[in-house]
Amino acid sequence: MVKREVKTDSAGEYDVPALPPGRYQIIVEAEGFSRRSSDIFTLAAGRVIVFNAQISVNTVKEEIKVAEAGATTVETNSASITTTLGNQEVTGYGLNGRNFSQLITMAPGVSNQTGQDEAKVGVAGSAKFSVNGGRVEYNTFEVDGSDVLNTSINSSRGQGLPLVVYPSIDAIQDMKVLTADYSALYGKSASGSVLVTTKSGTDKFHGNGYGFIRNELFNARNFFDAPDPIPIGYQGKRTYQTPLYRRLDFGGTVGGPFYIPHLYNPAKKKTFVFFSEEVRREKTPVDYNQAVPTTAERTGDFSDVCPARLPAGDTALNTSQYPDCHKHRRVFQVVLYQSTTRVQLFSTRDLSPSLTRPRAAIPPTLRPNRIVIWHQSRRHPLARRIVSH
Repeated sequence: MVKREVKTDSAGEYDVPALPPGRYQIIVEAEGFSRRSSDIFTLAAGRVIVFNAQISVNTVKEEIKVAEAGATTVETNSASITTTLGNQEVTGYGLNGRNFSQLITMAPGVSNQTGQDEAKVGVAGSAKFSVNGGRVEYNTFEVDGSDVLNTSINSSRGQGLPLVVYPSIDAIQDMKVLTADYSALYGKSASGSVLVTTKSGTDKFHGNGYGFIRNELFNARNFFDAPDPIPIGYQGKRTYQTPLYRRLDFGGTVGGPFYIPHLYNPAKKKTFVFFSEEVRREKTPVDYNQAVPTTAERTGDFSDVCPARLPAGDTALNTSQYPDCHKHRRVFQVVLYQSTTRVQLFSTRDLSPSLTRPRAAIPPTLRPNRIVIWHQSRRHPLARRIVSH
């Protein structure tokens, strides 16, 4: 429990800065005056609460509770455009994937660009959200003040922008989405900022446990799913099975005071701890095609991709027949000979008659290993460099 006392100035104004996120209540009192108090409200990161109270002289002790004195829908003390989601909103919505980033789209002007109906976490996750038409990599994600956006993993493959850590839905106290005109305190980005505050312990122990399961047994078969394989000669009715799809998500949270009886924090008002753990197991087969080297390519023959010689009568390469072969390539022959002492590279014009005989006539210590590439020039610059050494 955090308790902070401040005094007003001569104009009756007061300010309580640097408060940690949490649940608070404001109480205004003075000797000989009536006592005023607000409702209990949640203070999120970057949020400003204004509470104006009028107290009157009263000889009889009287307490007046002002209802609905929390934050108003429109913040009149700041020009920033923000959307705040409390713990009830974060945990109350059913999310396909239990990823807190899905809630960002509840803020006006935010669109989902992840391409994921079921939000992923970890390396497979994505934080591609466009805020007011801005670029997806210009956003900032902070969890308890730390930047958790990882722009290196998968970003080069166009899959990515995952987060370094995805806090559990049950461990989030509140989250705030800043979309426009926010303070320079949340700089570093040219688009939106997402601020997440996790829960903390209190003077009493509390926690929860949860488990979610999804299985193909609960799913309906897709119309285009292929039937199960049948033995040869089977004449019965074809059987179908829904594709493998399994999700197991379980975990829990626990929080409370940290104390050592009669030694440290016996009143349980100083130090608090909170722990959250979530484990996911997923199994979803994915069909994909991957090219593998042919038998010829494994031996070094890539003529099916790019021919070593131009076909007879052709002056240019047919790119429709060889789409992976560069059409502007030059043609010259380099034959690799390996002797007992060193590797020698020759151009066809440099080969002496004794070296251009059929392969069977070449001595065993000086036989061609492989035709590397063809060019029009007499000798490739790389070959000249190698021969010079």
